[in-house]
Amino acid sequence: MGDSGRCMYSGLCCAYTACDCKHVEFCYKESCDCLCIRHACCLSVNSKSRGCCMTTDKEKGECCKIACLCCDCGIIKPETLCAGASQCLCCYTVESLPCSDEYVEECVCAYLFIQCCPKCGCCAAPPSCPALDKIRNDELAPMAMERS
Repeated sequence: MGDSGRCMYSGLCCAYTACDCKHVEFCYKESCDCLCIRHACCLSVNSKSRGCCMTTDKEKGECCKIACLCCDCGIIKPETLCAGASQCLCCYTVESLPCSDEYVEECVCAYLFIQCCPKCGCCAAPPSCPALDKIRNDELAPMAMERS
C-alpha cells in the first residue's frame, strides 16, 4: 500500500475500484456524466446541498438539471461517453471512456489487489484521479473532457 494509503482492488481498461485508508468518506459521494445525462449525489454529513428544483448551469453545458437536496440529474450536451467517480467510506470507483487526464489516464488491469497494469504489484496504488479529489472537496460537478 505504501505511503499513499491507496491500493487498487480491481480494474479493467478504463475503470477501477480501489481503497484509500487515509481518506475515509462518511456516507457517499458520486458524480458522473454518461452520454447526455449528468448525475451527482452526496449523502455526506459535512457536504453542501445540491440545491432544490431547477439548478441548470448553462456555462457547464447543461440543458436542464433538477436537484433535490442530496442529488441532481440533468441533460447535457455530450462531451464524453462516460466519466465519473464515487466514494463510500474508504472504497472508491473511477471510470472514464475514453481515458482522460481527469479520471483514468491510462488502461488498468487488477483483480483481488494484484495489479498488472499500469504497473505490476500487490496492493499497488492506482493512477491518480484529480476528479476524485474535487469530489472530496465538494466540487461535485463532473469535469468536461476537452476534445483534441
